[in-house]
Amino acid sequence: MIFSKRYKDLLVNGDDVPNTLNFIGDIHYFARKGIVCVLKSFNEPKKVKISRYSNETSDNDAFTLALMRLNQELGYDLFNLNALSCNYGTSIVDEQLIGGNLNYLFDVIELQHGFLSSKEKREFTKNINSVLNECEIPWILVDGKMTKVDAKQFECDIKRKTLEKMKELSDCDSKFKPAFEELQKAIEFYNKEDYSE
Repeated sequence: MIFSKRYKDLLVNGDDVPNTLNFIGDIHYFARKGIVCVLKSFNEPKKVKISRYSNETSDNDAFTLALMRLNQELGYDLFNLNALSCNYGTSIVDEQLIGGNLNYLFDVIELQHGFLSSKEKREFTKNINSVLNECEIPWILVDGKMTKVDAKQFECDIKRKTLEKMKELSDCDSKFKPAFEELQKAIEFYNKEDYSE
């Protein structure tokens, strides 16, 4: 079952009005663009039988097959795969994925994963998770399914990364050392829920 069907109740408000922001969160343009770049770079060629009644096949790639399958799952052509390219080398499909509803982007990630070979699946998962991690998006791809990262774990990871960066700065230049020590102290008081300092 695709992402948008699995989480249908969490992705809509009353009257079937889409609301991905509350569940998925806000994913900025450059993160979406990075995800689409990964999707397009894992366009492993595939031969697909046109009909079960003949041996005729068509040549496609995993990315296109994922878009075709999503159109099929939705029951209408969300993505026009025959559309001409837009300006600057990005296609209309790219722009739909980058600027459109996030649940469809997550659907395409999961569907494309299913069309890849085992070796490609591992690399694809690693690359998708790398973009999500770099952009501090609390989602990961696990066994072909988009999974929300625990909020507390995500918060701890961000704190850890922030402290690591501050430590790098304090090691590079002594003028950053007091700021680093002050940040460490503030985090200690925050964890103790002592807000008086």
